[in-house]
Amino acid sequence: MIRAIVVDDEPLAVQKLVNLLHATSVVEVVGTFVYPADLIAAIPSIEADVFFLDIEMPETDGLALADHVFSLVPGAQIVFVTAYDQYAIEAFELNALDYLLKPVRRERLQKTVGRITIGQKSHAKTERIKVICLGGFKVLNDTNAARNFRWRTSKAQELFAFLVHCRGQAVSRQAILDSVWSHLDGDRAVTHFHTTLYYLRKNLHDAGYDALVHHENGMYWMDIDGIECDYYETDQLMLETVDKNRRMEVSKKLLNLYKGGYLERTGWSWAEPTRHELEIRCVSFSILLYETFVEEGDIPAAIQMLQGILSVVPLNEELFEKLIHAYMLIDDIPSATKQYQVLRQRLQEEYGIDPSDSLNRLFD
Repeated sequence: MIRAIVVDDEPLAVQKLVNLLHATSVVEVVGTFVYPADLIAAIPSIEADVFFLDIEMPETDGLALADHVFSLVPGAQIVFVTAYDQYAIEAFELNALDYLLKPVRRERLQKTVGRITIGQKSHAKTERIKVICLGGFKVLNDTNAARNFRWRTSKAQELFAFLVHCRGQAVSRQAILDSVWSHLDGDRAVTHFHTTLYYLRKNLHDAGYDALVHHENGMYWMDIDGIECDYYETDQLMLETVDKNRRMEVSKKLLNLYKGGYLERTGWSWAEPTRHELEIRCVSFSILLYETFVEEGDIPAAIQMLQGILSVVPLNEELFEKLIHAYMLIDDIPSATKQYQVLRQRLQEEYGIDPSDSLNRLFD
């Protein structure tokens, strides 16, 4: 039997729908509620396959209630029941199973019941989804398997990346449109957004991650507790105070994480300021690590760390200066000279300029 919950602020409407569901012979109504707060309180103690939610209720509208249900019951199936069709787009944004108009007809309800999957909750995954933002953009279906996430559209991928980029902060629809659909105007941008959000929720649902994207009062956000992201880890790492006992551990972790620019090669213009800021911070943090290595006399570790970061930011003159200085500290003049020549060639090819006067004087 399919286990169903019905929520409507009108007791008569609740009873009518319960009677129709019982008449299908395959649905057992395991709970009815006229107050959304009572449903939220009862969810931990009720096993249900599907939730029939009225949309227009005085305490909490059904759309907001659905977000609460998704957060508490990943994989929940939602059917909206309302007297108005104006909410259809928002309903399907939330990846609703169906949308029924009152008065509910027996034949139409039978079609809805035929789409319900028993035991849908077991579809939800408990592990965090793995997101790689450094050196490009990639999402893995499983944290233990290197299988790329399959996106229905490129814009669904970009919308997901943008919400990850916002790091759990709620953003307005207009802010999303200005960033992701800046090339479109007015109604056309809104239509593309609604369609893409539906595809994104469908992508996540099919992969077993139902409770990541949230929407309430025109604001959208990502539940970052469900995400493992190299960008988040790198940012947190650079906030740490590095003592001499952990410098090698921190250096290795930085090199393992920072394998490329933030969302590089994606073409997403909204990511460029963060890419530039993160590069500056990584360079500064690398120099701090370099200084701790030199202070302790561990020059080989300093050289290894600088070489790793320079593989990501190959035109940073300050890092080259530190690397040249490190080679000179161990009297490896040939290697210092080679690094100077590499820097000079890169600067000439990219910008048509020479290294700084201080470096030039060292090798004149």
